[in-house]
Amino acid sequence: MTVQRLGNLLEKVERPSRAAGLGSWVEVEDLASGRRMRYRLVGSHEASPAEGLLSIDSPVGAVLEGRRAGEVVVAATPRGERSLRVLSVS
Repeated sequence: MTVQRLGNLLEKVERPSRAAGLGSWVEVEDLASGRRMRYRLVGSHEASPAEGLLSIDSPVGAVLEGRRAGEVVVAATPRGERSLRVLSVS
């Protein structure tokens, strides 16, 4: 098989969506309010929610870990439970 033919085959392969993890940018939609937010999952020492840097150990960060676009998660937060739809992971 030639390199070009192999490249053509690989272009046709459907790639699974990426799962959220440390260092990922995750865009979510709050299902109650419709508000969209974008977070980067980071370690607890780098967290700065006001800047969109969310600790992977936080309630929201923990439920987003391993999730893919299209999934809905429920996070227990100090303000109560929040249902979030994962819109994208990059």
